[in-house]
Amino acid sequence: MADYKAVDQDLRDGPVKERRCTDILCTFIFTVFVAAMIVIGIFGFKNGNPDMVLYPYDSSGNQCGLSDTVTADYPYLYYVNPDESTKYTTCVKSCPKNYTDVVECYPNTWVTSCAFTATTKDGGIYDYEPYESSSVLGKACLPNPDAIGGKTEKFMDYIESDQFTQYMTDIAVCWSMVLGVLGMAIVISILYMIFVRFFVGCALWLSFAAIIGLFVLFGLFLDYSAKEYYGGAESTKTNTALRIVAILCYIIAGLSLLLIICMRKRIELAVAIMKSASLFIADVWESLLVPVVMFLISILTITFWVIALVYLYSSGTVEKKEKYSAMAHIKFDQTLRNAFWFEFLGILWIDAFKVAMTEFIIACACCIWYFRAKKDESPICTATKYGIFYHIGSVAFGSFILSLVILIKWLLRLISEKIYKEAGGDSNPALKCCCSCLNCLVSCFERFVKFLNTQAYIRVAMSGENFCTAAQSAFTLMIENAARYTILGGVGTILNFLGKVLITLLTAWLGYVIITNTDYYSENISSPIPPTVVFIIVCYLVASLFMSVYSMACETIIQAFLIDEKSNGTSVYAPEPLVEFMKENREEKKGGCC
Repeated sequence: MADYKAVDQDLRDGPVKERRCTDILCTFIFTVFVAAMIVIGIFGFKNGNPDMVLYPYDSSGNQCGLSDTVTADYPYLYYVNPDESTKYTTCVKSCPKNYTDVVECYPNTWVTSCAFTATTKDGGIYDYEPYESSSVLGKACLPNPDAIGGKTEKFMDYIESDQFTQYMTDIAVCWSMVLGVLGMAIVISILYMIFVRFFVGCALWLSFAAIIGLFVLFGLFLDYSAKEYYGGAESTKTNTALRIVAILCYIIAGLSLLLIICMRKRIELAVAIMKSASLFIADVWESLLVPVVMFLISILTITFWVIALVYLYSSGTVEKKEKYSAMAHIKFDQTLRNAFWFEFLGILWIDAFKVAMTEFIIACACCIWYFRAKKDESPICTATKYGIFYHIGSVAFGSFILSLVILIKWLLRLISEKIYKEAGGDSNPALKCCCSCLNCLVSCFERFVKFLNTQAYIRVAMSGENFCTAAQSAFTLMIENAARYTILGGVGTILNFLGKVLITLLTAWLGYVIITNTDYYSENISSPIPPTVVFIIVCYLVASLFMSVYSMACETIIQAFLIDEKSNGTSVYAPEPLVEFMKENREEKKGGCC
């Protein structure tokens, strides 16, 4: 603990300015890992051929529409008899519109003529008439419902229907309103931050009073019902049950009231921290851009990863079979299998790393803001510099641990589902219970690792320590202030959820009102529902952006406040809401208030 206290004294004036690189070995491993992923991707680009996957195969293994092949002019795969079998296929130049169409095809071993004569393995010969069909994705001919008794894919039928087309048109007509809703969501999110700054305390206490009042009123209602409607001798059991539930309501209300009274100071501290977090976002508005930039980087990395996987998948060899299915059967050696696992773990690690770096930058900027350090430089720029040049190894270490936990969770879930199915499924409730408990434990451990990682990144941002030391210090601080963290976590979760719901529903409702009451939109759309669904998605993304930064700011401010309090004897650098909280607390202590 001596080292812990010494580090705390180094933090008297805020984040450490003289820093060194931390977790250098992890930096090296992460760099090599990313380089290896890129090399594997380049190997896939060099040796893969996506055409093997993208172009369908007929019954004899000819790829329909593939350039520089005998079937290059026959781009569509046609099922000769889809009503009974999908084995017999051939490549055709165009999809037949009715049974009288003359179809140009490329005969193969099993479909020997363009009159659609099919030869079976036992030597049987059958002739099939063309049927009405439509092209799907420019690759295959899909039978229309009436042609084969309605046996077709409902989704494709829906896609080609006028209704779906009209829905897409409705969204296109309202594209300008989507941008307007985006702007409104940003404005309402800012207004919500202002509300949190000035009124969250009142709203929170009113919510607590309402919850307790509802329990009491429900208990009184049950008492009244038991006496008024079930007071007779024939309703004794119902009367007793209602009175027991009523008593439980009174007990819950009483315990809740006692808990709130005992936790009053900690709840007020949580409110002050939330108000401070809204101040941070107002002062350092650039923090809202960090998740946006990381999201754009995510799109680029995932796009590269998906394309690389397609090329890597097509690097295998096509298995030679007597009959080919419409899709390629590709065989892999052990090296390619290992490369797939490597790429899968890699994308998990990189995704966790991007989230971790986002948390670190916001946490570091919030620490700088809290202690008023580096006033001449943007906190976000300083935090980004610290993250990239000094602590990329610590961020990589924490994100690697989390990615391993996520991988283990998925593997255990797959294994448990396989065991569950093989052991009889619903006929074995004990096994079902064990699998559910195992998945629950792993999910709980994942949430714990996420929370501990977040606290460790905040500590790294403050002290410049390596990841393990920072995690230990942060965990010690959490244990010493468990009640404060618990209250902040509970209240913060509720506030974040309410913020997302309020911003999303209010903004989407405003968008709905505008498009239904504006002539330009109402006269040119068939239904307001598709645009409103898009509004909800856009608003939720904006709300999540604001609330993710807000939540991280809350987590950072409480740790900065506790470090400030621990190293200086009292909180010297606290922002205005925390100063007001401490002032009221001191006055109550002087007045003899408990």
